[in-house]
Amino acid sequence: TILQRIVSAQEKIFGKEDERVLMTLNSLAITHYMTGDYDNALALYKRILVSEETSLVLENLAILYRDMGDYDQEKACLVRINERYEDRWGDNPPGDAAVWNLTQWARISRKLGNFDKALELQKRALAYLEKINRQDFQMVDCLSALALIYRDIGDGKEALASIERAIALQEKLEGPNHPNTAWRLYTSAECRLMVGQMDEAFDEALRSGEIAHNHIRLMASSLSERGTLAYAASKTNSFDICLSLAASHDEGIGKFVTKAWDYLIRSRALVFDEMSARHRTTLETSDPEIKALADSFFAARRSLANLVVRGPSALDRGENYRSHLDKLNEKKEQAERKLAQASIAFRKELERSSAGLDEIKSSLPPGFSLVAFARYNHYRPSALPSNELRQIPSYVAFVLQNSNSEPTIVPLGTEEEIEPLVFDWGQEAARGTRIPGRSAKDSEAAYYKAGEALRQKLWDPVAPHLEKATYVLVVPDGILHTVNFACLPVEPRKYLIENRPLIHYLSAERDIVSSEQTTSKGMGLLALGDPAFDETKLFSALSPEKKPKQSILSRAKSLLFRGSRSGCGDFRSMRFAPLPAAHEEIQNVTDIWTSSQQNNGDVLKLTGDMASEEAFKIAAPGRQILHLATHGFFIEGDCPSALKQPDKNRGSGGDVSGITPVIGENPLLLSGLALAGANNREAAGPDEEDGILTAEEVAALDLSGNEWVVLSACDTGVGKIKPGEGIFGLRRAFRQAGAQTLITSLWPVEDEAALKWMKALYKARFNESLGTAEAVHKAYLDVLQELRKKKDSAHPFYWAGFVASGDWR
Repeated sequence: TILQRIVSAQEKIFGKEDERVLMTLNSLAITHYMTGDYDNALALYKRILVSEETSLVLENLAILYRDMGDYDQEKACLVRINERYEDRWGDNPPGDAAVWNLTQWARISRKLGNFDKALELQKRALAYLEKINRQDFQMVDCLSALALIYRDIGDGKEALASIERAIALQEKLEGPNHPNTAWRLYTSAECRLMVGQMDEAFDEALRSGEIAHNHIRLMASSLSERGTLAYAASKTNSFDICLSLAASHDEGIGKFVTKAWDYLIRSRALVFDEMSARHRTTLETSDPEIKALADSFFAARRSLANLVVRGPSALDRGENYRSHLDKLNEKKEQAERKLAQASIAFRKELERSSAGLDEIKSSLPPGFSLVAFARYNHYRPSALPSNELRQIPSYVAFVLQNSNSEPTIVPLGTEEEIEPLVFDWGQEAARGTRIPGRSAKDSEAAYYKAGEALRQKLWDPVAPHLEKATYVLVVPDGILHTVNFACLPVEPRKYLIENRPLIHYLSAERDIVSSEQTTSKGMGLLALGDPAFDETKLFSALSPEKKPKQSILSRAKSLLFRGSRSGCGDFRSMRFAPLPAAHEEIQNVTDIWTSSQQNNGDVLKLTGDMASEEAFKIAAPGRQILHLATHGFFIEGDCPSALKQPDKNRGSGGDVSGITPVIGENPLLLSGLALAGANNREAAGPDEEDGILTAEEVAALDLSGNEWVVLSACDTGVGKIKPGEGIFGLRRAFRQAGAQTLITSLWPVEDEAALKWMKALYKARFNESLGTAEAVHKAYLDVLQELRKKKDSAHPFYWAGFVASGDWR
């Protein structure tokens, strides 16, 4: 915002083409890039290049294109930079700028694959620095750049020698725990892989990851969630090397398995944990002393993060910078210790966030096994040159048979082998049997074929390790978040759910520890369903005479689905149809709750025009159970949120004020639930709710007392997948708000099918007093058996669309 104001002021004084305006625009573009707003950054860089082409802007643009995956455009920028260097300096860059120029030119040559030229230029830069005995950050950068060139040409020995020198000097200047040290350690680990030093490679990769993860937690104190995610994505993933070694079939390095899984447990969902802790601290801190300690802790973290980001230029170089870093770090740790001593909630949060494999093993209940999937880039030597490294996206599963066993790792295959199987299975699961031109029998056969292929690839390899398990807790990763293992076929007309073990899902392994610390504080049931989507009285702008006509899409249909998965282009015109079965479902749920001996509190039923966004936000906090039966939505793709109305007052072209915020970069604004008045959302005034409850709004609520959140709508368990962080959507939002267990859908659920399944679920939970995992299991079986008894299709579309994650009890 400040930079945009500066640009506007500079344009009025100097004109749009002035060099000072272009410099500020470059800073603004960098800011957009760092926060993950790639579209705005790209628009600004293009605007600058129209007025003035500089190597700096071209380099920034090349990096942006690389992160956007547009490698052709990245290469075009690098070629142009190389041409500029040759035109300006030929083979002899000027003396004072020699090192910087040579290093930049060498980097561009390496990116273009001209390794001989890159090596020659970088050696010249190093010789110059050695001649004048330079021992500063320029020497560190030069040595690191040289190591990367040697690594790329397959000379691991020379690469290792260069990076070792760089790390030694780096630690002297900025300390052993600086993020710059982390990525250089990662480069060193790669080089050690090339020369066969496996133990050292694992240890350095592990240390690199620990430094990087600690710094991500630190940065989370001063960045938004989106900014923290973008920052975390820019860090090297040392886990790839650790997992590559752990997944090796060489028995001599099997010792890496325990350390690798411990590392995975501590690093999974880092940003989620930080955002959740920040949210709970803000909501729960009422004690003035604890609040003051919390403020002191967060302030110390911000100061440390700011100094690291600003770098040595913020202070004198060398020991002064290192000394100041150490002092701020100690100040932060002292504040953290004091807060932990005074706040039980904060202390529990620290215990959970630091939980590793030992804590998971000690918390795993008897009869339970744990399966944790992981997606990573597997390091393999390629053929040419013989010791070059390749990274192949792959999946593995860690298995813990019981609390007394040692972990096992099961390699599952490459992304190229697995993800098409998941996609094919998901397509068949979501289609059901009502497909024009295809019989129910053919649909079931197609599902069975796709499901069997997926089961053979994902479940069969781990099944031998689970023979004695009654329950299996599953931690998905990557695209596996969208798989319901329970409905994979095991033989004709039978499914995995019909055999033990019983399967339940966790967001992360640490959920096992947090379930021990959680005690439900909520009271009563909030049941919301069958909202009046066409309601007008919620909006002051819609008087009775202005009431819009009912659209065709809002009339009852013979087959109704609770939601839609839509591209950005058509969501503004979408209208939500009534859900007759949702009204009956709400009545069933409230009747079961009222008659149960297990209920805890009263019932608040919100239907029709009472099922509004405002009513939900007021009533949801403090409830034990939240049940929502309505339309859900998930907007796919990297596109602006369809819920964001265009600003007609904004311009276009070169005017920076005409750049539209890329709401699509925040996945929590791209999924949500439709409530009363949703079909008239455009009429909402600035102080009125619009009837669309986005995941972003959910995440801001205090739902720490919610034991169960049941989202009986379409696609409530899907969203945008981010590596290591899970699915960004309603599931994450409700968990971040404090909900203990989520029951969500993986595909568009039919209105009548949802009604039957939810009735079976609540009966199992509250009439038969079953735990969450057992209740879900029984609901699957009850609906499946009823379908078979009536000789209806037993396709999983009709009984397996919902999954539970979180506390299994």
